[in-house]
Amino acid sequence: MSAENHTRIELTKRWGLALAALLVILIVGVVLALHEPSEIPMPPDESSANSSHTDRDLVVREDVEAVVPATVRAANGEFAVKGAESYLVELEISVTKLADTPGAEMYLSFSLNCSGAEGGASGSAGGTQNFITGEFYAVRNQMVLEPTVDDAVTCNVLLTSPNPEAAAAGASFTADIQWRMTPIEGMAVEDAGEDRLPRAVSPGGRDVVLSSTTDIRQLNASSLNLLTSLHLTTCSTVNGSRENSKYWCNEAHVDENGSTYDLILRADVLRDDGTPCAELSVSTNTSHLDQNRHHQVVSLRDRVNVPKDTCGKRLRITVIVDNEGPAPLIVHGVASSLVIVESQ
Repeated sequence: MSAENHTRIELTKRWGLALAALLVILIVGVVLALHEPSEIPMPPDESSANSSHTDRDLVVREDVEAVVPATVRAANGEFAVKGAESYLVELEISVTKLADTPGAEMYLSFSLNCSGAEGGASGSAGGTQNFITGEFYAVRNQMVLEPTVDDAVTCNVLLTSPNPEAAAAGASFTADIQWRMTPIEGMAVEDAGEDRLPRAVSPGGRDVVLSSTTDIRQLNASSLNLLTSLHLTTCSTVNGSRENSKYWCNEAHVDENGSTYDLILRADVLRDDGTPCAELSVSTNTSHLDQNRHHQVVSLRDRVNVPKDTCGKRLRITVIVDNEGPAPLIVHGVASSLVIVESQ
């Protein structure tokens, strides 16, 4: 055999082996592909709500746009609860009544509504407010859920601006909605002011509208988170002040200039006789509620450090309204609350 023929035979053998190896690789690939589960496209979620869940918190967000008159349910979410435990649920909505739309302001009722499948936990937090055209405004409120049994709780947000005869009929608005659920480890207290609210704060008046007292010795944490929201109406007119089948604005004291007021959230240590011996924290928010806004939900938040050695055994948290006037200011019982939670 010549050297040239020998070389051709060797090349033929090598090409044959390479083709055989390639064929084996292709066969193995096909077999694996047939046995590997295929990824089936899933239909999109019908809800546009965006949820994020950690080991502790659930956060639900949704952005909506609507036209007055409107009734919108949004930001649906669900979480499991255990009986005899407590859960903080916080709501924040940022609303914009779009520019160049009918009406100088727009009435909007908003609420976060939660209910358990077994009836073991339910609650609502929200309020009402007039939103001014072209203005971006954020409102907050909160509540504590204390289920009696293990349950699955469903929450959603309801926005309503129902009057088709309102000046704002046909106006467009956007709402950026977010609510958060956090399990509470330690003490949780909620005061909705049943014994104090509703009430009218006269011009020049300074009234305690919410209050809660805690035994410092029972605290497990060295700091507390304080959250308060008040649902307010200025007596620029009588309308809008109705609660418990009564108009709280007196026609004789109505003033179209509205109310300038301070919202004060303070924490004081008390002596045994109930008098303050140490001021731990004071937060103040000054605002003016005019005839166009008429009613609003205003909130304050603070964190107070509680020293181990104090001059007293009790800690009092108070929410105070100092109304400069000229109009009386109504603090509603509905949608007003003070929540105190141990900070972890």
